[in-house]
Amino acid sequence: EILKYNQRLKVMHEIDHGILAAKSLEKMTESILPNLGRLMNSLWTCIMLFDDEGKNIKALRIDASGKMEWSFETVFHFHSNLRKMFMELKQGNVVLQSDLRAVFSNSLTRKLQTEGLNTLLCVPLTIQESLNGVVCFGSKEKGAFDAEYIEMAKEVAREIAVFIRQSRLTDQIKIQREEMRQLAQYIVIAQEEERHRLSRELHDEAGQDLTALKIGLELTMRELPLELHSVRERLLESTVLVDTTMEQLRSLARGLRPPAIDTIGLNYTLDDLCQDFAKRSHIAVEYRGEDVPLLSDAARICFYRILQEALTNVYKHAEAKHVTVTFRQDPKSVSLIIQDDGRGLQPVDKKRGITKGIGLLGMEERLMALGGELIIQSQAGQGTELIACILREDSTQ
Repeated sequence: EILKYNQRLKVMHEIDHGILAAKSLEKMTESILPNLGRLMNSLWTCIMLFDDEGKNIKALRIDASGKMEWSFETVFHFHSNLRKMFMELKQGNVVLQSDLRAVFSNSLTRKLQTEGLNTLLCVPLTIQESLNGVVCFGSKEKGAFDAEYIEMAKEVAREIAVFIRQSRLTDQIKIQREEMRQLAQYIVIAQEEERHRLSRELHDEAGQDLTALKIGLELTMRELPLELHSVRERLLESTVLVDTTMEQLRSLARGLRPPAIDTIGLNYTLDDLCQDFAKRSHIAVEYRGEDVPLLSDAARICFYRILQEALTNVYKHAEAKHVTVTFRQDPKSVSLIIQDDGRGLQPVDKKRGITKGIGLLGMEERLMALGGELIIQSQAGQGTELIACILREDSTQ
């Protein structure tokens, strides 16, 4: 009895390990099914998994020969009493059936009996009053499953049911994350399209109107008599104001959608952005970049916006004297790396690490929408390094 008890503990431990180590419902089922048969000393073992609505069944069974097979479209022709059996299972009750003919149709009964089955034990996989599946054990002996076997089966069923619930919750989280990623991508695309439209309108329509206004002011000034000095001076001041406004509009249009991205490429545009930032901020910027062909428009805009935000953060918060920007590629990914020698990001909570502001969260959202990631490395007084990485569309996984 002690040896028998120890053997059962060993098998239970293997079942527990199989459940904990599994990465999916299918892998979990395939891992533990042989041990379930050993534990229950059953000739035929089956795990049936139901979908959330309980309509579709996915079943994995193993027979006495050790043959294991999945049935993804399980269709049974049940005896009318089977409905009572499933009602019992839905209520969380174990069903022990010694007369298969009372439940199944004649053809299925003959098939089961051909495999040597006379007794069927069904244990529900229930979590929060929801039937997620059934574990079935078959034996050729009518009194094979006593109270002790039933308790063991119920214990294992509870663990399986918890795994099923967690696995489905994990799948739901993955689906929601993918929906969030698609939504973030849609928002970013909509923002960039609107910025492109505004940039074009500012440059073309407002710019042309201001140019016409300047020409009109200059023509009016030429036609004025020379003795109207005060009027000519006011017109000259207005002309200068128009020039200043036009330059501001050009600068704003370039910020909304830099035309250089489409004309001379992303590498030179990033370089220009760095040089322009260095002139305005008086912070030394060293740019090291290379041409990266085959980048999508969304990826090019993403890298440009991230560098914009990163340099703005350096100017506002880092107190840095030098910044190094690297734009490079490898066979699988394209990366933008921004390093500064400033005071570093200060974590509000040491356990949680760096607290991300709106700027960093915006970078992450842009990268997430393209399947990329943002890596932040920072220590107080030792500067900050941001790595924005996007997988190449032409890379093989």
